[in-house]
Amino acid sequence: MNFKGSNAILSGPAGGVVGYAMTTNLGQPVIGFDMGGTSTDVALVGTGETTLVPVEVGGLPLLARGLPLHSVGTGGGSLAVRDLAGGLTVGPESAGARPGPACYGRGGKKPTLTDAHLVCGRLHPDAFLGGDFPLTPSLARLVVGDLGRIEGLNPEEMACAILEVALADMERALRRVSLAEGHDPRNRILYSFGGAGSLHAASLAGRMGMRRVVVPPHPGAFSALGLLTSPLRRTFTRSVLERLPSMGRRRELFSPLVKRARRELIAEGVAPSRVRIKRIVELRGEGQAGEFPLVDGPRLRERFHKEHIRRFGYAREDNSIQLANIRLQADGPSSSPWKKVRTRCYEPKPFDVQPAWMPEGKQSKKAFRASWYIRERLLPGALIHGPACVAEYSATTVIPPGWLAKIDGWGCLVLEENS
Repeated sequence: MNFKGSNAILSGPAGGVVGYAMTTNLGQPVIGFDMGGTSTDVALVGTGETTLVPVEVGGLPLLARGLPLHSVGTGGGSLAVRDLAGGLTVGPESAGARPGPACYGRGGKKPTLTDAHLVCGRLHPDAFLGGDFPLTPSLARLVVGDLGRIEGLNPEEMACAILEVALADMERALRRVSLAEGHDPRNRILYSFGGAGSLHAASLAGRMGMRRVVVPPHPGAFSALGLLTSPLRRTFTRSVLERLPSMGRRRELFSPLVKRARRELIAEGVAPSRVRIKRIVELRGEGQAGEFPLVDGPRLRERFHKEHIRRFGYAREDNSIQLANIRLQADGPSSSPWKKVRTRCYEPKPFDVQPAWMPEGKQSKKAFRASWYIRERLLPGALIHGPACVAEYSATTVIPPGWLAKIDGWGCLVLEENS
């Protein structure tokens, strides 16, 4: 009902963010990191008031709003190739589902990021998709080795170089949504989902000075799970263009939107007592072009200047403030399939130990002895010391040297860097 195609753009990462709120009570702002087969999407979450921003696709603005999000064309199926200048690039060209990575054994002739992980021992050939889809390491080594032969690199060295290039692209995306917007990533948790996200999450967190990574249950399908459990929401916007009005005047402006929102949600079957209303005002300095969304309430002027200082480093407190738009967000109740359980600390036994090259380690040219675990067999409270890898049906999580992982009471895999 009332579906608009523009609202579905980049909804996958948004679904993961919704799921975050339902699978953890960490109470900290996060950076959402969604990496799949063709792209990586990162979003700043938990900043309180700047929750929705105008959406752009290919640099073109849409009449729609979404999470502050940045995308790069790097995913598990991204091809590693030499550009015209001889430089190594990873993506945006992808191997696609067919033929897919060379290690799939379906005729792929070019190396992908997935092939590089397999050569580095960061994917287990017998545990991919729960063991239902065995991978062929020899095919991955062949195509990765061909790419590295020009530079005199062996397959492992070339695979590590591919990982480094991909990590650099993803790091730029993380910096774009955090540091470029005035947010310190060190105060945030990296929340990783998507089928390929947890292969890189700890590496990226270490580069950004972040000490904690959370990988939710079923990361490869987590966006879909989040969308299925998300609350029913209606959003209404109205242009105002007035100098900052009083709170009474703002309530008067919001009144017709509140009535409409309640009417629509009740028509969808939401009980009147369970409708939640959030009033947002979009403010700007007089003569300025961009607006700041703030939750309506007291001390708006003070909060506007504080946000201006955070973003730009200064505030013109003598300048008039203009209310450009009002936006009302109405939510119905949400349902979560997850329940927190008690944990009991223990150290599980690995099902395998194999050499793995981990560029994030201090000795990137050295293969570590990495322990392998099956996530579906781990109980809440399980402790795993890196270097290790945790395989599950929809993803693999790499735990670098110097990191510790634990299954918490929500079923999340929480990685922390040792002090």
